[in-house]
Amino acid sequence: SPEWIESLLMGSGLLRQALVFCEARPHCVALIVPLSSQISTDRIRKAVELINQQLPDYAQIENFDVVAPFTPENGLLTQTGKVKRDDVITHYSCTLAALYSTSYFISHAENSVYKNIISGE
Repeated sequence: SPEWIESLLMGSGLLRQALVFCEARPHCVALIVPLSSQISTDRIRKAVELINQQLPDYAQIENFDVVAPFTPENGLLTQTGKVKRDDVITHYSCTLAALYSTSYFISHAENSVYKNIISGE
């Protein structure tokens, strides 16, 4: 269960939401929502690298992507604030496949559309 890894990520103070996926895979990947668009991908990457130092090999996050917030409006969060994990997996199936098929950190955080989504513009 990746909740303990998600807790470590959330403890970085940089993130609004984080979901980690490790099921039946050789390594873990994460979908990350930063607190604001002002938080750079490099800063998140450094935080992930520090967290990885605390984790056993099988639990380390090899890749992550920065995504739009999970909300009740986009169907990825319940009204009580719980992430709909299965719906997130379906919604981000292509992203998760890409994360598992590459061996380096990728992110769309520099994309202006993403910055507008995060800042609510």
